[in-house]
Amino acid sequence: MGVVAIGVLSALIGGLISFATSYFSNVQRYKQDILKQNSDHTHNLVKQESEHRYEKQIFLRQKYEELAFHLIEFTSILHILNVQLSQEVNEDEINTDEFTEKGAKIEVITVLYFPELNTCCEEFLAVSRQYLFAHSLNDSSNSIDNRELLKIRFEKEFDKLYDRIKKHISDYT
Repeated sequence: MGVVAIGVLSALIGGLISFATSYFSNVQRYKQDILKQNSDHTHNLVKQESEHRYEKQIFLRQKYEELAFHLIEFTSILHILNVQLSQEVNEDEINTDEFTEKGAKIEVITVLYFPELNTCCEEFLAVSRQYLFAHSLNDSSNSIDNRELLKIRFEKEFDKLYDRIKKHISDYT
């Protein structure tokens, strides 16, 4: 009976040792798997963040280029309208919709994407409108001297805004 008890006890202890070894081995593998999953998850998050920054940089570069093109088109339209108004063409025949539309696009792009340019842009657009309306035939108070002063202010504001755009070019290209 003593031998049988020792045999059962030995089998029981052997089974417990085998179970404990297997359990701790599985716990160790589980912890390693969790660490690997966390590492993979962290790696994926870093990768996604990097991709997001890259896509945002591309998007902002496109908007920056769009802003520059709209600015050039806007000034070109303004010059054309001023030439037409200085030739004393009937104001009703002159369409300022494109001028207004380009100005609005410049303002929206600046407000949404480039707040560092917002103040310069607002000043530029305000002077541009004043410069355009200074050619109005209905307003006799707009002398040639006043128009020249507004033209100088317009060019100064354009240069100021364009310099600000060039200053930030490395941030977006």
